[in-house]
Amino acid sequence: MEKSEFARLRSLPGTQQFLDLLSGAGYNEEGENQRSIKLVLSARESVELPAELATFLFAMVQAVQNGGEVTVTMSRDLISTQEAAEILGVSRPTVVRLLESGKIPFEKIGSHRRINKGDVLSYREARRRAEYQAFTLSVMDEDEEEDFERVLLELRDVRRHLAEVRRRSSNV
Repeated sequence: MEKSEFARLRSLPGTQQFLDLLSGAGYNEEGENQRSIKLVLSARESVELPAELATFLFAMVQAVQNGGEVTVTMSRDLISTQEAAEILGVSRPTVVRLLESGKIPFEKIGSHRRINKGDVLSYREARRRAEYQAFTLSVMDEDEEEDFERVLLELRDVRRHLAEVRRRSSNV
């Protein structure tokens, strides 16, 4: 919103009335709730505003009235590549490779990549499931007749396989 729009908003006749209404409804100058506000939507429908929302509205209107600007945005839990790296337990360059390969969706805001935290958590869960599945497939039944050295060699192969799966999933 441009400054001229804020100036117009401040000059609207209802702005001071709204401030007066909030004041009269039990909100002191610090925005502390002393009573509640009921919002009448229609002749049959009304809603009592929670104290937090009423306090928020009071602060917004007061800021505009005092010449300030107010911006309200929705949080979508967007995180940085560094935060994603910490969640996944990998390096930031690895996260960038995952993003660029399309394994995790992201959006670019200016020159910065932002990732939905839910997408990172979903990727982490899918990666863990794949690792557990590979591990489960590698579990062997011990048989008394099997040679101990052969079992050790097979376990080493399984570990190498798991390490390769992990490397592929984080490097692609």
